[in-house]
Amino acid sequence: MFKKLLILTLSISLLLTGCNIKKKENKEEKNTSTSIYEYLKLEFDNENIIYSPLSIETAFSMLNEGAQGETKEELNKLFSNVKINKYENTENLSLANTLFINNNYKSNIKSGYIEKLKEKYNAEINYDDFENPDNINNWVNKNTLGLINKIIDNLNPSMVGILINALAIDIGWMKPFETYSTSGKEFTLIDGSSYLATTMYNTYENYASYYIDDNITAVSLDLKKEGNSELEFVAIMPNDITKYVENINEEEVNKILNNLTKISSREKVNGNTVKLRLSIPRFKYDYSLKLKEDLQNLGIEKSFTSDADFSGIAKDLYISDVLHKANIDFTEKGIKAAAVTALVLETSSMKPISEYIDIDINKPFMYVIRDKKTNDIWFIGVVVKPNSWSDDENWYKQQYEMEY
Repeated sequence: MFKKLLILTLSISLLLTGCNIKKKENKEEKNTSTSIYEYLKLEFDNENIIYSPLSIETAFSMLNEGAQGETKEELNKLFSNVKINKYENTENLSLANTLFINNNYKSNIKSGYIEKLKEKYNAEINYDDFENPDNINNWVNKNTLGLINKIIDNLNPSMVGILINALAIDIGWMKPFETYSTSGKEFTLIDGSSYLATTMYNTYENYASYYIDDNITAVSLDLKKEGNSELEFVAIMPNDITKYVENINEEEVNKILNNLTKISSREKVNGNTVKLRLSIPRFKYDYSLKLKEDLQNLGIEKSFTSDADFSGIAKDLYISDVLHKANIDFTEKGIKAAAVTALVLETSSMKPISEYIDIDINKPFMYVIRDKKTNDIWFIGVVVKPNSWSDDENWYKQQYEMEY
């Protein structure tokens, strides 16, 4: 029971077609200015990596609703024409959005922006004292069903709000692997060395597709349907993963996705049904994307400075940090995976809302009247029974009618 993900990972390569923020039946290339694979190029260092384009794009789409002027133009270079589809949350697939607002600044956040988040993104609006990150991390933990239990370590008084998208899946295969078939099988690393990897085995007549050319071997496995989603897992194995990642782009990946052959569609050979036999290793890991640094390398600069214009949210806001965590557990039963993107909004000059001290004089009281310069006490008094409203109400009504 998670909350929010359609994942992309590449390293015996995973990518869920939902990462394109499109449902399975619509696999056309999305019209964005920057490829969703740029983060992979920037961070891949021959180690496991995972992130969620859907989570990143959803979070920045929410932010972009309040961007203005040059700040919006800059964000549009990476996040233009982002299509946010609505997914039906189920017990095993979920996507959640929230804006945590510092109570000291709650009156500064524009109501129109809050309403837009609620209506367009079904976002929760949470108010918090920002004294510690417990409530924020508890929200993350809840909305990833415990897969990610922390996104932020510390808060500071200048933080106005934190925009968060969380998504996760806990979905079984249409045809699960049998655990008794799992065994150790040699797996070759990038440097040419090898070791025995925990490897699962299965045979398919349905629920699987494949693509093979001179440089690529790819296989797609269907996951069980959840709500209005229909996810698949696609492993892409190039001859050289390092070179492949260096040159990866949406056109090349979509070529594979659009040319997968369903094993069930294969004609019989010599009267025999064609089956797909698959061996694939188990894997489980997490990764924290250096998203702020990546975005700066991709040209997002103004948003991280005091020159940022997020006046559609509140005045004098800028992004102080961008956090992204994701993880995956790939097993015989299915896939568990989650991702969280958090945008930390701080203020460069906006003053926090004044704290109020409530005083209610509702008992007998004493008073003095004095000269402030000389400290002479002119009068001292005690009030034990003030005027009665029943005695004065009609007079006040008459005064109101005369004046208005």
